[in-house]
Order: sequence, then C-alpha cells, then structure tokens
Amino acid sequence: MTHNIHQMERDVFRDVCSALVNQGYYLNVYFDGEAKPEFKRPGINDADKLADFCFDGIYASTDEWSVIVSSSTGDEHIGTFKCVAGNEGYNLIADNSLSLEHIIGPIIEKWEDVYNAMPF
Repeated sequence: MTHNIHQMERDVFRDVCSALVNQGYYLNVYFDGEAKPEFKRPGINDADKLADFCFDGIYASTDEWSVIVSSSTGDEHIGTFKCVAGNEGYNLIADNSLSLEHIIGPIIEKWEDVYNAMPF
C-alpha cells in the first residue's frame, strides 16, 4: 500500500469518522477555535463527505480543526478530537477525549504501522 502523507491524513480522518458514525454518533466540525456557521455541518453522518469537506474545504485555509462527537440525537456531548495536519500522516489526530480512545486508538495504531512500513 503506497500512501503520500496528505492521502494518509485523509484516510486516517475517514477511518476515524467512519468508526464513530458506525457507532451511531453525529459529528460536527469546528475550526480556528470557533464554530463558524458557514462551516458547521451538524449531523453529518457520511464519513466520505465529511472527509471531503475537511480536506477540500477547511484544509485549504487552516491545518487545524476539531470534531465534536455527539449522541445520535445530538443532545449529549460524547467527546472531541483535534486534527493537526502536516506531520507524519498517521498522527493527524493530535488530541482526543478519553471517551473516544477505544475507537480512535486502534485506528491510529493501524496507520502508524502503515507509516512505519513505508519506504522513504
């Protein structure tokens, strides 16, 4: 499997979002420390569309954003994860709530193994 770093970041993000969506969570994207209405996408439950939105839209203007994870009804905050692009790819998720570690941790480990196997 050959990946460039930007593609790996996108794949990591897509995998994390897919895992969360498959668990029944809703995801909301925020960046620059604020919820900006034109970029807030409440209730996005399609990981591919969310990844496209973040990497084709947000990534064009900033390399950091956060994702708020809520219950399927949207009324219960489950946790948050922060993305910082431009590092090794697998470590796109710079920080996450402990409540999400059981979902996010194994995905990051998988992509770290892919990164470590890449020829440089």
